[in-house]
Amino acid sequence: MPFETLLAEGRIRRQPSQPSTIGDLLLLAERDAGVADQTLKVDPDWAFNIAYNAVLQAARTFMMKQSFRPRGPDQHAPVVSFLKEALGNAFVEEVPLSTRCGESGIGPSKRQRVELGSGKRNRPSRSPAAS
Repeated sequence: MPFETLLAEGRIRRQPSQPSTIGDLLLLAERDAGVADQTLKVDPDWAFNIAYNAVLQAARTFMMKQSFRPRGPDQHAPVVSFLKEALGNAFVEEVPLSTRCGESGIGPSKRQRVELGSGKRNRPSRSPAAS
């Protein structure tokens, strides 16, 4: 049975898909993708976070369409695991999400955590006249 391990581990659960829920998630993903694009020139770090959320919402939409949803407090990891199983290794190798989202495959990389924790960000500098 597909997704047997994820189900047995309690990382995902079955849920009948509702067309309205799927449509709402798609709209949310599209909105976030557009906002990420608009934010990119102003704040690339924040744009990355918004784009990541757009991808997460699109992946959750895919899960819902298959009548599954993630469980637990950290829902990013089950979503990525679901995609790996559903789409296969060829897709995962083509889009190496884990290499862009930290060693564990989820969240910001170690470098990003250090920079964000120290207050360093890739923000445009403000000219004194703009202050």
